[in-house]
Amino acid sequence: MHTLSDAIFRPLANYNFLLQVEGMYDVPCKSVKGINQEQEYEYIQEGGLNDRVHMRKKKQSKPYTFQVERYVGTPYEDIFIPDRVFNMPLLLIVSRYQEFFLKPSRIYKFNGCRVTSKDYGEFQSEQSGFLTESVTISYDTLECNVNNIDVEPPQLLFKGDIPAVHGQGAALMTISKAVSSPYDRNKRKWPEVSSAKKYYGI
Repeated sequence: MHTLSDAIFRPLANYNFLLQVEGMYDVPCKSVKGINQEQEYEYIQEGGLNDRVHMRKKKQSKPYTFQVERYVGTPYEDIFIPDRVFNMPLLLIVSRYQEFFLKPSRIYKFNGCRVTSKDYGEFQSEQSGFLTESVTISYDTLECNVNNIDVEPPQLLFKGDIPAVHGQGAALMTISKAVSSPYDRNKRKWPEVSSAKKYYGI
C-alpha cells in the first residue's frame, strides 16, 4: 500500500515507459502527452444578487485525445496510419525501474482508439537531430491501473563471493566462468622469489 513517505521519497519517474500497440508492437516513443479528460458543462446563472453559478453536465461534443511522438528507425513499419481503428486497447506501461516492465507500477489503458491526425516530422539542414513523427489518437475511455505493491527488480543472490546456483545467479555464474577461464589460463604466474631479490640481492 502506498503511503505519504512513498510519494515523497520514492516518486514515480516519467521516463521509464513503454507504449504497447495491438498487444504485439512495443513502440519506441520520445513522448506521450496530452492525456486529459475534460468534461463539458452548461453554466446556469441565477437572477438577483446571487454570486453562484450552477453547472450542469452537457453531452460530450469532442473526443478525448492524446499525442504520441515516436522515433523513426529502420526497419520502419507504419502502424499509426491516419483513420486506423485499433482492435485492442493501447497500453501505456510505466515502470519504476529501467527496462523492467513485467510488473509495472502503473498501466494506462486506452479503449476505442483511432488515429485522427499525423505529423510526419520536420527536416532541417542547419542543425542535427532525430527524425520523429507525431500522431494524435482519440479514445473512448481511459483506465488507470495502479500496482499497490511495488515489486523490486530481481536482485542477484550471492553465497560468499560467488553467485548462488539458482535463478539469475546461476546464469551469471555460467557467464563468469566462460569469460574468466581464458584469462585465468593466460595470466602471468609470478615466481615465489622476485627477480629483484634473485639477481640484485635486495
